[in-house]
Amino acid sequence: MASKNVAGFTRIQGSKTGGTVVAKVTPKWVGHTTEGYSSNPEASAARHPWPPHCWVTLPSHPYKPRQKFQMIDADRSAYALAHPAGTPETNKAGGIQVEVEGFARETHLWSKNDLNWLADEVVGPMCDAVGADPATFLATAGAHDGISPPLASKASPLRVPGGWGGYYQLGGLSCHQHVNDNDHWDQGDIDLAYISERLTGSTPPPPAPPPPPPPEKLDDKFRYFRPTVTRTLYYRKSDLMRGNDVTECQFSCNIALGTSGYPQSKWTVVDGWFGRDSARIVTEVQRLYNGRYAPSNGHIAVDGFAGGQTRHALVVILNSTGVW
Repeated sequence: MASKNVAGFTRIQGSKTGGTVVAKVTPKWVGHTTEGYSSNPEASAARHPWPPHCWVTLPSHPYKPRQKFQMIDADRSAYALAHPAGTPETNKAGGIQVEVEGFARETHLWSKNDLNWLADEVVGPMCDAVGADPATFLATAGAHDGISPPLASKASPLRVPGGWGGYYQLGGLSCHQHVNDNDHWDQGDIDLAYISERLTGSTPPPPAPPPPPPPEKLDDKFRYFRPTVTRTLYYRKSDLMRGNDVTECQFSCNIALGTSGYPQSKWTVVDGWFGRDSARIVTEVQRLYNGRYAPSNGHIAVDGFAGGQTRHALVVILNSTGVW
C-alpha cells in the first residue's frame, strides 16, 4: 500500500495534484534528468507544467545542492512521461517519478558521492513509499553507445520488451529511456546497478576481466595525444575503448594536470583502457582549460569525451606549461 509522503522530502505545491493509478501494475522507480540546472530548484519544481512526484538536486549541484521536494502524493500518478494519443497510459503505470537536475549525457560521470546520496536519500525512500523493489533494475545506455535506432526514438531497443503489458508488470529501478512510446533518453548511462547494490547489499557477479592491452614501448619523451588521431574517446560500460591513443590521452592528461599544479591523486592509471576514471580525468582537463587557458568565447564542453576540442586543449595546456 503506497503512502502519500516520501520520507525526508519537503512538500511543496506543484502545478498539478496527481491522477489515479491503473490497477494491477507493479510499482517501479522512474528517473528523469532536467537537462539543465536551476538557481532556484524549488521554483522550477513548483511551476513545471508536467510535474513528476519529486524533484531533487545532487550534492554536486552548482547552486543549491541536496534539495528534495515532493509535489504529488506517492499513491497518485504524476505527469512527466509522454502519453501519445491512442497508446496505453504511461504515467498511471505504477511509476514513482523523480526529476534530477543535471544532464543525461553526464550521468555516467556522476561521482560515488552523488550516487550514494541519490541511493540513500532519494531512490530508497521513494521505493519504500510505493513498495518498489530496488533489487531489480534495467540496463541503461548513453548517447555515446552508438545504439541504432538511437536512444532518443520510440524504436530504441531499450524500450521495455513485451510492449505495454511488459511495462505495466515491470518493477524495480528504471529510467525515462525505458518507457514505451516515448522518445526521451534520460537518465542516460546512470549506474543503476551500483544504486541497487547499495540499497540491497547484494553484489552482482563481476564481468570477466578483459584481456590486458599488449605491452608497448613508450618514447623517452612524454607521449602526447597526437592531433592526427581522429577517434573520439569516451567511456563505454560494456565495451571499453582501448589502444595507444587511449594510453597517450591518459599520459597527456596526467602531465597537463601535474604541470598545472594538481596533486598526483588527481591523475589516472595509464593502462590503455578508457574506463570511468579516464572519463573523469578528461573532465578535469576540460575544466582546467576552461578556467585558465580558454579565451572568453572559446570554452569547450565538459563531458568526458576526448575528441578534437580536448586535443586542442591539451596542446594549449602543454605548450603553456613548457612540456612541449
